[in-house]
Amino acid sequence: LDGGVYEFVITASNGDGTLCESQVSFIIEKENSFFENPAARIGLLVLILIALALMIIGFIMLQKKIKKKNIALEQLSKEHEEAVKSSSAKNDYLANMSNEIKTPINAMMVKAEELHNLIGDNESYSDIIKSIYNTGNDIIGKVDDIILLAKIEAGKVDMIKAPYSISTMMYDLSEIVIQKIGERSVKFFVEIGENVTDMVIGDSEKIKDILKRILDNSIKFTKEGSITLSVDCYAYGDKAHHDIVNVVFTIADTGIGIQEERLESLFEIYNIADNVKNNPHSGNGVGLAIAKGYADLMDGEIEVESSYGAGSTFTFTLKKVDL
Repeated sequence: LDGGVYEFVITASNGDGTLCESQVSFIIEKENSFFENPAARIGLLVLILIALALMIIGFIMLQKKIKKKNIALEQLSKEHEEAVKSSSAKNDYLANMSNEIKTPINAMMVKAEELHNLIGDNESYSDIIKSIYNTGNDIIGKVDDIILLAKIEAGKVDMIKAPYSISTMMYDLSEIVIQKIGERSVKFFVEIGENVTDMVIGDSEKIKDILKRILDNSIKFTKEGSITLSVDCYAYGDKAHHDIVNVVFTIADTGIGIQEERLESLFEIYNIADNVKNNPHSGNGVGLAIAKGYADLMDGEIEVESSYGAGSTFTFTLKKVDL
């Protein structure tokens, strides 16, 4: 019942239905409940209106946020498309420039070979022609490396998985290194760990290319002393994984080493200018950048430790290699 004053009248009757002449009456006064109070009702109505207003405002703000997100996503999509187009355009441009540069150099090398055939074995001229030929080959190699690096950055390099022999790879690399060292007083060592599983699965050509580029770096900066190429296999995870191993290649040299401030940016092609400016022994950086790019595509890691003046150690780790 609502709040107010209520009067109750009680009458009684006997068994034959005769009513009692006297009646009993009493009054009950009931106070208004909270929600029966006009002020409370007005307050509740105001709260409901405020809640509705907040819900409407929240809905409008949510719509605006969703609209902003959609605009941002559209913009991101456009930027991605432009980046893809830009990357594709860059690759096309580099490929065209590659041909533009390589064509005259190849022609120059052909002329040098023709000249060598004309003059015969004249030692004074033969050395000059050989130098021209080697320089041309070097330039073409650098151009090809730049094109390859652009392809790696654009994700346009296909990975191949096939069985290969670690020992055969080590032998092939040894022949290359020994030929490049030549008559220099640099010793070359190869170490194959006892745990090495010879036949594994992976992209052997790219793995060999990574090791070759790191070895080239060691050969370039090691005038005397030694270079050591080693490999070992380690069980992956628990012993239940008998068909998976981690393969670790290590290349250690006693060369000039690497300055500490250069270690963090060693594999970054875009820091070449600073490296050359601050270090007269710096190379062009493309080879190590390509090695790092290939390693990343294989989910591998390349780490380097070096003490300037006392040599460097590169560690190339291939994880979860199938047998």
